[in-house]
Amino acid sequence: GFPLAIVDGSYHTVMRTGAAAAVSTKWMARKNARTLAIVGAGHMAEGVLATCNEVVPWSDVRVWSRSPETLGSFVEAQQPNKILRIGFLAALSPSAIAARVEAFKQGLAELGYVEGKNIVIDYRWANGKFEQVPALAAEMVNLKVAVIVTAGPTDTRAAKQATSTIPIVMAFDNDPVGSGFVATLARPGGNITGLSTLTPETTGKR
Repeated sequence: GFPLAIVDGSYHTVMRTGAAAAVSTKWMARKNARTLAIVGAGHMAEGVLATCNEVVPWSDVRVWSRSPETLGSFVEAQQPNKILRIGFLAALSPSAIAARVEAFKQGLAELGYVEGKNIVIDYRWANGKFEQVPALAAEMVNLKVAVIVTAGPTDTRAAKQATSTIPIVMAFDNDPVGSGFVATLARPGGNITGLSTLTPETTGKR
């Protein structure tokens, strides 16, 4: 005989899972619930979000994923506007500068930039293996991030060597002028700016 229809099995599974989620959400969620939490950021998550949006007017959607790349793709696919992709480059480990990373994210949030909502942060950690930083910086460039935030001088130097066009923001540097990252503190020039513990007064006395 002849086939009467060709069905995409994967799509069918996604929508079936989404339908089950929507039905359970409609009848089991609190009536005033407006935050939807999804674990995972693959195709199943897309189906869940699409169907659940039909039964509840969510004001906030939160997604958890073990893969930053998958999470970034999921967020970009759901937003009508372009998501800002930020690269964060560090020669150290996450635990070594946890407080600084949290302060960085808090500062972004105060300006209206929330991770997982309108920005994606691609973290790259060398975990103390400084020889890996240049390769991680090159990876950032290939990801086409909008800006690279560097945690220290080692990271800034690697980022500077990797790109002359993507903006680089130093989270910390003792002497960016002496390191050759910027021309002067008042007029950095190039594609690097950021925070420094060196003041213009100190620079004039060197």
